[in-house]
Amino acid sequence: LIISTLHATVSASHDSSTAAGDAMASGTGAAKHIPGRAVRAIFSDLDGTLVHFSQWFERHGVRIVTPADETLAAPKAVVADPAGEERICRVLPKSTMGLGYVSERTVELVDALREDGVRFVVITAARKSTLLERLELLPTCDVAVGECGTRIY
Repeated sequence: LIISTLHATVSASHDSSTAAGDAMASGTGAAKHIPGRAVRAIFSDLDGTLVHFSQWFERHGVRIVTPADETLAAPKAVVADPAGEERICRVLPKSTMGLGYVSERTVELVDALREDGVRFVVITAARKSTLLERLELLPTCDVAVGECGTRIY
């Protein structure tokens, strides 16, 4: 869902046509495009939105094709969705939920938005230590909010 929403937003930021606006408002949860008004910022939760956990994979038909080598500074893994489409994912350090996975495609889409001047903000209930430990592996953000809004970085 986040990938399709980000893809639609990137497309709309490159093309302000009504068709692109309609694509954004097609039920993906993205904000409706208003002609003449550019998207200025996107706010995203982390867990379950940008970051996914292996304990949830089986329930959604996702499987790890190539596990991460956790000894590397920036480990990566390959996961496949129920249709068999594979994605390379960044692997985040273990938290209470286990290892977290962020798709490289999501990172690319966020980068494209930021290149177009759209601010990207992550918001999470995670503790400061968890957020700061993950931050360098997440898509680059302009602002990070942690601990249920009590810490802003």
